[in-house]
Amino acid sequence: MKNNELLNKIKSDYDMYYVAVSGGKDSTATLLWCLDNLPKEKIKVFFIDIGNESTITLDYIRYLEQELKHRIWRITPKKTFSELILEKKFFPSPYARFCTNLLKIEPAKEILNILKGKKKNIENIKNTDQIIKIKNSLPKNPKILVITGVRADESLTRSKYSQYDKNNPLTQTDVFRPILYWSVEDVFNYLKEKKIKPNPLYEMGCSRVGCFPCIFAKEKEIKLLFENQNFEYDRKRIILLEEKIGRKFFIHKSLKEKYNYIKRNEKKENLSLFNTSKDKEKEKKEDTDICTVKGFSFCE
Repeated sequence: MKNNELLNKIKSDYDMYYVAVSGGKDSTATLLWCLDNLPKEKIKVFFIDIGNESTITLDYIRYLEQELKHRIWRITPKKTFSELILEKKFFPSPYARFCTNLLKIEPAKEILNILKGKKKNIENIKNTDQIIKIKNSLPKNPKILVITGVRADESLTRSKYSQYDKNNPLTQTDVFRPILYWSVEDVFNYLKEKKIKPNPLYEMGCSRVGCFPCIFAKEKEIKLLFENQNFEYDRKRIILLEEKIGRKFFIHKSLKEKYNYIKRNEKKENLSLFNTSKDKEKEKKEDTDICTVKGFSFCE
């Protein structure tokens, strides 16, 4: 199906477009694309606030809503990140990534099922009144299209996605990925063209702007938690959770221990007189991988 044909089909075949935003560059670009190309009255934008986002990201969501003059519905899971950790008595890890499933995927699936009239017992979200309000504005058995900001160059897995899926098994809806073939440069250039600032966290050196901190946090992000007063609340929140459950945020290291480890390594590197050309090439490659778009840092 050609692009124009697909766009016409999307415009005519659906009663509602479900667009999720996280405050990140890709979901923001996707939202801008939707507002540019689709009937605005059909676009419903959702931000799932799990209680582990930086206050800077929360401010950015408000900024988007004001600048775009389009409502962003804030949805809260039944249990926040902190409540879930206190219940489980351990943090998510690369081996147990329950956070994404319980705090993002399940609430999103429940929102969609409520909107489609297929769910009456609410299990995963708190503020259901907002969802019911949207549902009451839709026809019976509405056709909903989920629009997501996945890009092919993010990973090998994502490079295999198609731009348009019929009846996706995860959402039980059709799914469209408008920026699938965009590069990172395309994304930032599109934001600039539309006069929308990216999330300030990118300029500070962050590679991800969802959970903050994330269990996959980069060294720059961990340093920000301890060296930038804007992140004092985020740092103290995690340290308090560590104390309450008696477990470490990074399996073998607490947040503070991880920071101290980073600082010790920095001192060793600064004192080393034997920085080989191979080491320099590695450093150069790491800088190239991270800093590729006019001063913004991110993880591809």
